[in-house]
Amino acid sequence: MVQRSILWETASSSGVRGAGEKWYRRLITIMEALDATPRRRNKTTSDEDRKRVITAYENGVAGKDIALMLNLHRATVYSIIKKFQKTWNVEAAKRGGNRAKLLPEEAVQSIRTWIDEDCTVTLKALAEKVHERYSVRPIYKYRTTSDVVTILNVTMKIGLL
Repeated sequence: MVQRSILWETASSSGVRGAGEKWYRRLITIMEALDATPRRRNKTTSDEDRKRVITAYENGVAGKDIALMLNLHRATVYSIIKKFQKTWNVEAAKRGGNRAKLLPEEAVQSIRTWIDEDCTVTLKALAEKVHERYSVRPIYKYRTTSDVVTILNVTMKIGLL
């Protein structure tokens, strides 16, 4: 608090107007930002903060000053601005994605049918049938037929004679 008032008095008493006064105001803003909480690490920037960055940028505030005001890394601020300039989009991109399915839905239905018809079928036999019908070489992700039954949510029907 004391440092900020001294800087402002120096700017006022020097009689400097225009660029010099703007520089002092920027310095005061930076010092206020330094009084804020420490920088966050390894967290995603909220959409609200992204909107604040863009609003400040559109109002003419420099990227490094935005970073200090919002307690963000300077590179983060510049990447948000760059993305906005390219796509006009402020929201964060969705992370992750859809994992590609190993088998088409038709093959999964066929496997369910084959297990319903003969619950003693082996994993090797299932793999050969899938390869013959769908030209898909299955990756042995599962060790046993019971793993396949569990994953595909198939109920095994065992008839008593």
